[in-house]
Amino acid sequence: MLDNALKKQGRARTRVERNKRVYELETEEQWLEFIFEADDEDLPPLTKFAQSYIYERQHPQSCTKHPGGLVIQNKFPVDKAYGLGAVFQSVATDLAYALRTGRTLVYTNNPPGQRFITPSPECGHSLDCIFHKISSCSPFNSTTLGDNPRNVYLPASGAHPPPPSYYETNPESIPPLLGYLLRRENPDITHPAMKYWWRTQAMAYVMRLNKKSLQHLYKFRTDSTKQHGIHVYQDASGQTKRKDVPFTFPLGASSSTRRFKADKSCWAIHVRHGDKSIEMALRPLESYLLPLQASIVTNPLSSLSNCAFISTEDPEVLEQIKDIHNLLPEFVKTRSVKSGFTYYWSDIFRINGSPEAQLTGFTGEDGNGGWNGVKGTRTELTLMWLGQAIMQGEAAGFVGTRGSGWNRLIDTLRCVWFAGCNAPWIEVGTRASWEGYGP
Repeated sequence: MLDNALKKQGRARTRVERNKRVYELETEEQWLEFIFEADDEDLPPLTKFAQSYIYERQHPQSCTKHPGGLVIQNKFPVDKAYGLGAVFQSVATDLAYALRTGRTLVYTNNPPGQRFITPSPECGHSLDCIFHKISSCSPFNSTTLGDNPRNVYLPASGAHPPPPSYYETNPESIPPLLGYLLRRENPDITHPAMKYWWRTQAMAYVMRLNKKSLQHLYKFRTDSTKQHGIHVYQDASGQTKRKDVPFTFPLGASSSTRRFKADKSCWAIHVRHGDKSIEMALRPLESYLLPLQASIVTNPLSSLSNCAFISTEDPEVLEQIKDIHNLLPEFVKTRSVKSGFTYYWSDIFRINGSPEAQLTGFTGEDGNGGWNGVKGTRTELTLMWLGQAIMQGEAAGFVGTRGSGWNRLIDTLRCVWFAGCNAPWIEVGTRASWEGYGP
């Protein structure tokens, strides 16, 4: 498999080509090839090696006679309190432990992240319903994989206490070979930055969507009744005007109007509200748009245009967009009088609350009848969220905060899947959201 990926080395695709290509990936081999097609300088350091390294160790020659044993992962004790981003970050931590100790990480039939999936006969109650399997040994079955004394169960319990190796290194340490190579290439890299790098690599691997999921998301992305755009501008008298515009696929591709030229570069914004206030101070919409508009005004030669795709769980944010000129200072308005700004969004279910509130609202489990009178499934809403994250990768710049796990997840996809690590990131969070990542 790695040999085939190496043959794709250097076959870089344009941003628009990669945005289309991602929906065509069917196999694990194609996912690895997709990453190898990108230019190394557009990816996080050592990405191609790291993705190959993870894949090979998660697909051992033998599961029953694994020399190092398995790390067998059950759902987390507080699984119902975890958002999707937190689930993936926790899996990344356990994957690092497995690789550090020469083991392979596998899920049990009672894996993490179950609340995001509606059980089905085809795939059970697992994230394997929407992603490629985390390992060729998953799901773990003691009758078929045997009872290797080196197997480790996580989270640990009285019946399965952690081995001494679990305490010998920091739980957030990355696999030693990767850590050595990363420090050799980047001597000034900080520990928080190394942890962030590893989470990016691990989540990019764990989140490889399977063929069925990508086909579902492609259908949604190309459904013009589900994708919307609005152009907001001021006329000569200073009146705010609005008009509907098509949300092309991919973002910035050619449109029938003169204003939208082929392969135009747009921004992406994720406004994180909902229950995030328990962890960080929420930022109003203008906190995202003001630095974005300032960047556009002060960089007249930039290829990034006055357009942005917005995702959020807060429906009020989309209402505010329609009168956005009232939120912006005069110096920005003068830039927008002539050209205005174009915003894009998707028609998805939104509740300004916790993930569980959104899930129960969408499925009708809260007693309110579902979405527009239709009761969906947890899997369908989870795919809607993941589709929004993928659509963020269509943009050439991003506005958000690394204080949000979901924003960090978006950063993973835009950097690794869409080779956009050199694209601008405008941080709107507090100093704590980014402090420690730099050299």
